[in-house]
Amino acid sequence: MQPEEAHAELSRVDTQRKFLNGKNFTLELPLEWTMYGDEFYLDKEQLDGIAD
Repeated sequence: MQPEEAHAELSRVDTQRKFLNGKNFTLELPLEWTMYGDEFYLDKEQLDGIAD
């Protein structure tokens, strides 16, 4: 069985670790993270816009 390239990429784990180390267990906004080289940001205004 050949190893998959995605298994070596750990940014998804680093993101979870960032929230845990920051004691943000309830994912209080705003959230900032980087995953697979892409930067993400989510705040209440954006989240409210999704609900509309």
